[in-house]
Amino acid sequence: MPTDADLLSRLTALGHALPPAAKPVAEFILWRREGNLVFLAGQICERNGVPYPTGVYGKDVDLAAARAGGLAIGLQLISTLRTALDGDLGRVRQVVMVRGFVTAAPGMGDYPKVINACSELFIALWGENGRHARTSIGVAQLPLDATVEIDAVFAVD
Repeated sequence: MPTDADLLSRLTALGHALPPAAKPVAEFILWRREGNLVFLAGQICERNGVPYPTGVYGKDVDLAAARAGGLAIGLQLISTLRTALDGDLGRVRQVVMVRGFVTAAPGMGDYPKVINACSELFIALWGENGRHARTSIGVAQLPLDATVEIDAVFAVD
């Protein structure tokens, strides 16, 4: 299994860096560990505390911008997971589940492509152990007018 340093190196090679772990905006916690599973709360993409992209995919937001949000959320989730694991991503055995929500215009049935950005990141980082079950759901609106929200479950040592 790769070490934390290996995974951080791999992220750098992919052209990414981990952002600071997110902070909850309401009365909930960002993660909960139960046995060998870590459940990460849904996160939206933020830049300097401001959600981005905002608006409706297929109306206000194009695929490239929505995917950029999905990728950024994937990095935020990894950062939150690293915090939950006391700074050791090497303890991840498997990405178990990813659920993505996209504010989508009526008729925009390709919103799973938005969540693919997060899934692709996890697979690039953890290889076969990054492959996961997934749900992609189009919704009418998300908190703070966010375009994308993603949560995840990881099996860990």
